[in-house]
Amino acid sequence: MRPALEIRGLDALRRRFTALGTMKDLGPALRAEAEAVADTARETLRERDPASRLAQSIKIIELEPGDHPAFAVGTDEPAGFFLEFGTARRRAFPWLVPAWHARLPAVNHAVRKVIAAALKASAKV
Repeated sequence: MRPALEIRGLDALRRRFTALGTMKDLGPALRAEAEAVADTARETLRERDPASRLAQSIKIIELEPGDHPAFAVGTDEPAGFFLEFGTARRRAFPWLVPAWHARLPAVNHAVRKVIAAALKASAKV
């Protein structure tokens, strides 16, 4: 008995999803954007205080090395939290969230560019 429904193209679809799951170019692209967020945050802090220790303490940490890269930008300095969100006695001076929001379109563009390249490369296979 023949199947009533035949689905074609599953192999091509599987190859495309596999290519998306192992995108090697995504890590460097995300790292570059994390560096840009960190630079923007440092600039914001240095506008307020040119010798800012907080600006010098900003670092980037790779959260998940491998096929699914993720990066965190921040500081271990407790003052960073209190400056970002404020206290009962001092108003907030956001320095990290605005840096992230300013770079968000560029981050989205970089990710879309890598995904499009991976899809294009998988279509050629």
